[in-house]
Amino acid sequence: MTPPAAPARPLRVAVLGNSVPLLVVPSRSTREEGTYVERLEVALAEAGLPATVTNRSRLFELIHEGSRRYRTDIAPLHPDVLVLNYGVLELQPNVLPTSINRHLSQDVPGGRGLRRQWHRRAIPRLWPLARSWQRWASDKVGLRTWRLRPEHFVAELDSMIRITRASQALVLVLDVHEPGPRLEHFMPGVGRRWARFQSVLREHVAGHGDPGVRLVEVSAVVRELGEMGSGDGLHLSAAAHARLAEVIAKEITAHVGG
Repeated sequence: MTPPAAPARPLRVAVLGNSVPLLVVPSRSTREEGTYVERLEVALAEAGLPATVTNRSRLFELIHEGSRRYRTDIAPLHPDVLVLNYGVLELQPNVLPTSINRHLSQDVPGGRGLRRQWHRRAIPRLWPLARSWQRWASDKVGLRTWRLRPEHFVAELDSMIRITRASQALVLVLDVHEPGPRLEHFMPGVGRRWARFQSVLREHVAGHGDPGVRLVEVSAVVRELGEMGSGDGLHLSAAAHARLAEVIAKEITAHVGG
């Protein structure tokens, strides 16, 4: 099958996901470092394929929430390429409800009055207690509860893939790298959950049998870099982001025949 020709205008790339496309961990040491989203335009330009890259990701977002935003946040962009980056939150045990985990774990400005006191005094005390509970409960539930069950995850993924492919845009689905020791410490058993999700995700993408739907192995990038790949077992280091941008750029240029 002959790849589609590169458009005369700059390629439009959209990214939809959770905090992974938004954060560098440990924090960047220079402005030149950045997420794979930030570095992707440069990587594509170096490959001779000018592009604009728009990031519509949100902190602590699950895929069904991103799917609801698709028509308002992604469809109007008319992307030539859609990058989907979910999974690391959905595979976690739902022993600490998502809304509570989201509220306690995010560093949000405290505002004024009681709100300010809540964020400055209460949350720093409550979050360690919540994490202790999460660690204890995660060790007990096995695979019995998920933030979003694997079959629901791929159903939401499939919906966005099919809508995007109807416009002949390329869909790149990023997998999830293996949880590090820190994440396993706070969520015992998360490695088994990851293995289940990886299997379901790979089978689903392969099942499309469509060259316009491709799996990008973040897991391979992190394995390649070893300890330098992820600072917290959840997010990517600057080095991993840089390498991932190169991998994604190669997938895009191969597809458009650049």
